[in-house]
Amino acid sequence: MSLAAQLAYTFLLGPLALFRLRLRGAFYLLIYLALCTAILAAVGWAILAHRDDLIAALASYLLPESWRFAAQKLVERMFASQMRAVLLNASVGGSLALLSALLFPLKEKVSATFEREARLTNEPARYFPRWFQAVEEASLFVMFVTAQMTIFWIGYPPDPWRKQLAVGLSYAVLFGSFAVNFIAPLLQRQRMRYSTIIKVLLAHPIVFAGFGALFTLPSVIAGQVARAHPEWTLHRAIVVMFAANVACIAWGTIAGTQLAARLLPDAQRTRPPSLPLRALTWLSVVGLCAVNVYAFAVVGLSLHRKSQILKLHYHVDPSSLKVELPGLADLARDPIELAVQLDLTVDNPTPYDVEVEKNRLEVRHERALMALTSLPPLAVPAGQSRKQHLTVPFSIHPRMAIDKGRRLLAWEAWSMTLYLEVTPGFEFPVYLLGR
Repeated sequence: MSLAAQLAYTFLLGPLALFRLRLRGAFYLLIYLALCTAILAAVGWAILAHRDDLIAALASYLLPESWRFAAQKLVERMFASQMRAVLLNASVGGSLALLSALLFPLKEKVSATFEREARLTNEPARYFPRWFQAVEEASLFVMFVTAQMTIFWIGYPPDPWRKQLAVGLSYAVLFGSFAVNFIAPLLQRQRMRYSTIIKVLLAHPIVFAGFGALFTLPSVIAGQVARAHPEWTLHRAIVVMFAANVACIAWGTIAGTQLAARLLPDAQRTRPPSLPLRALTWLSVVGLCAVNVYAFAVVGLSLHRKSQILKLHYHVDPSSLKVELPGLADLARDPIELAVQLDLTVDNPTPYDVEVEKNRLEVRHERALMALTSLPPLAVPAGQSRKQHLTVPFSIHPRMAIDKGRRLLAWEAWSMTLYLEVTPGFEFPVYLLGR
């Protein structure tokens, strides 16, 4: 298939195939449209109806009872736009995956009926067994999920180039997944595996990227438009984006069948990937999937252990406070090294074991930072208490000590704040002494 033919069939003749629909094909397409709309309407209703319940449940899991109302209002006020963006972005890719998984048989019926009525090919259908079709669909799903997890980790660090790479890869996966999903049905009816179909599409890059971009960018643009209008209700934003998604999915089914019929001669001349290559590919995918699942499991377990940190009770025993003063020979040094010893008791009233891992402890006098240290790792089993003996070293410059003078003895001027890393990049302050 020449470059000119790829451009013509991808951007013109494929989309115009909608006008070749006959009565039976249009009937099945309307059913497909109706079911797509019903499923996405149910998803949108669930998002709108249970958003507050989900926020409240998350606050209940993470925060003490007395903080939940204030925390919920704070989240809604400060992160309203981010929440909207997260919901809209999640629904762009999620809706396609959901509809493909639930309505694949009906998509196949629409494609086969259109192929027959428009007389796109003269080849009789040769279907794979049902069990093999299920294996193929599951394999494709694993590949796309693995790709999405990998892209998440690529873009997670704050490096700008990694963020840009992750964005580019996410678009590539989005375009590629749409092309494979909606060009494949006709080729699968000729007993072609997904591995062969992907090889054919890689040999036709305009088709692979252009077809997917043509039918997914309207949904992406709809989401961008919705985010550009913060005055829109969430209901309106979701309706706009879902409507674009449903229209593109239905239209893409017909256009993909027309394009696949044009690709069929090239596909029939394409040799399937060799068994060693397929085995190596699947070993790589399964290995990468296993690494991703392990990484997410480790992070999830860590977040679970840290998630109850804000519900712990912290107590400093005043009688345990001791100050290690420098010797006379050390007074001439700049700075002067001091140390404070104290006992910290941590009570865990929750039903979960909690681990205090990464943290930092600030000691201030009249807002001046006097010491910066961290607590040793601490594990507190559910319903139990743990006492930690701390030695906090800090430095005082002689000039600062002279300036402060007797004020250093004023207990109320001292403050001690423990910053706990609840999630990566987010610290929450716990005031042990003072405010």
